[in-house]
Amino acid sequence: KISFNASDEVVVLSEKTRTVLINDYKVPHDKVHLIRNGLSRKLANTSISKLRATTDEQRILFVGRLDEQKGLKMVLKAFHIVADKQPSAKLYIIGNGDFNSFLPLCEEFRNRIIFTGKLSCHALNKIYDTATLGLLPSYHEQCSYTVIEMMKYGIPLITSDRMENLMDNSECVVSIPYVDKINTEKVSMQLSEKILAILTDKDKRQELSDIESLNSKIKNFRAQLHGVV
Repeated sequence: KISFNASDEVVVLSEKTRTVLINDYKVPHDKVHLIRNGLSRKLANTSISKLRATTDEQRILFVGRLDEQKGLKMVLKAFHIVADKQPSAKLYIIGNGDFNSFLPLCEEFRNRIIFTGKLSCHALNKIYDTATLGLLPSYHEQCSYTVIEMMKYGIPLITSDRMENLMDNSECVVSIPYVDKINTEKVSMQLSEKILAILTDKDKRQELSDIESLNSKIKNFRAQLHGVV
């Protein structure tokens, strides 16, 4: 609160955060500016879905720092259920952080969980090109660049309901209760059910990967950025 009030201007990434700062932290409303994360003007093309069709394995992506607040423990627990039922599924975890906190959760399927560390944009884009599904069930999130980036590549997504400003498809959203009341087993089960529903339904994946439709959504999203791209 001291930092906010000592600052000349405060930039937030979502309307929800702006409301919290004004109402709870008592930051003057004319000092708080909403600038959502934006994308480059270059959009993904329709050949991506054809490239994914040539990949034998089902690649599930988690992109972000290795932090419990990003829901990574729940992702790993959910993958154990998914991996047992989908032999072709592999989980790619892309980002830096406390690897030692999460490696013990990988023992049973260590050969199907790949920690890449932080990747260059070029290397990450190559993985996006062949991804089957993206996951980011964060406990807290304002305007996730990772989610917007995956949308750009037409990757079907499952997120938490903390990203209501980006995702409104109930089929692709898991509900996260207040942080101190999270039942990770229950949420992980819910997450695994949604993952399996998408991995086992080719038509659903195609619907969620419709590049033309997503490009249209991205253009509409840009219109909300008030000229900030």
